[in-house]
Amino acid sequence: MSPEVQDDVVGLVARMLDAAHAKELTITWFGGQPLMGTDVIESLSPRLIRLAEERGCAYKAWIFTNGYLLTEDVVDLLLRCHVNHVHIPLDGVGATNDATRRLVGGGPTYQRIVDNLGLLKPPITTLIRANVHALPELWTFQSVVGFVLAAFWESRTGLPTSSSIRLVWRLPLQT
Repeated sequence: MSPEVQDDVVGLVARMLDAAHAKELTITWFGGQPLMGTDVIESLSPRLIRLAEERGCAYKAWIFTNGYLLTEDVVDLLLRCHVNHVHIPLDGVGATNDATRRLVGGGPTYQRIVDNLGLLKPPITTLIRANVHALPELWTFQSVVGFVLAAFWESRTGLPTSSSIRLVWRLPLQT
């Protein structure tokens, strides 16, 4: 995103906050793989945080990412930029996830994503949406990740089926 477009975004957000007399500004970084644009997150976030502060607004920021590019440096950047909520989708456990969420060259992603989850600690809240394609994976995934706060299913019929299960985990588990 060019500096000119970033300036336009900041101007638009300022006008929207003023017009709405907003009490909160929530920014969501998403689309493609937002962690490929950490320079934009790092450039825009302080400006948006300042806008919120100048107007007495609370500031929240989310990022929707596949988690593959998370590193300690990226997590530090997210914290500096007040991105305290991370949403990561998975499509099952191991090979099931890798069948739909693979690298451009066909390589696996699951294990690296699960390993990267360990980098996300308070004050970051992590929401994992697991699209489970086979019911036994529910228990495997729970034992691999180790944290479960909620599980629910969605179905047009109201009856659970192996293709309608959606699990939501919040990491880290608060005790």
